[in-house]
Amino acid sequence: AAIASRAAERGVPLEVARTDAQAMFLEIAAHMSSTFLAILNFFVAAIIRQQRRAISQLATSNMDLEGRVTERTLAIEAAERRFRATFENAAVGIGIVSADGTLLNVNDGLAQMLGFEAGELEGRSLDQLTHAEDLALGNAAWEKPRIGTSDTYELVERYLRKDGSVFWGLLTAS
Repeated sequence: AAIASRAAERGVPLEVARTDAQAMFLEIAAHMSSTFLAILNFFVAAIIRQQRRAISQLATSNMDLEGRVTERTLAIEAAERRFRATFENAAVGIGIVSADGTLLNVNDGLAQMLGFEAGELEGRSLDQLTHAEDLALGNAAWEKPRIGTSDTYELVERYLRKDGSVFWGLLTAS
């Protein structure tokens, strides 16, 4: 009854059936002064302003990051175009080789030297294109970058063309 009269004085509606937690809340609300409610309102408003400011700052940061990603993506695409143009138009044969010695990508210069189409070489092992007497020399040189004792090597060895003929080539690997 005391809670109900205090709640009524403050204009807080009170229903007959309440749980203990609800009753405690109403008791507290009934005792709150308008000054306390004003202070509480001030802090809630300040929190909401901070949240809005944080959301705005996040949106600005996100736009900045998206701009940077776009710039870097464009730079990477430009570098890829330059690499591709150099690779495809080089006056020498170039091949990109996996760690196990498989040709992943070759340019037309290398394909022409070996008498193949570029697509026929991709997926082949370098060992299939190297003269049998030069395999040990090539494998020993190949080990240096693989184990980290050197970043590059040069090697003069014989290669086999598609028609079975042999030619000498200078291999520079990096």
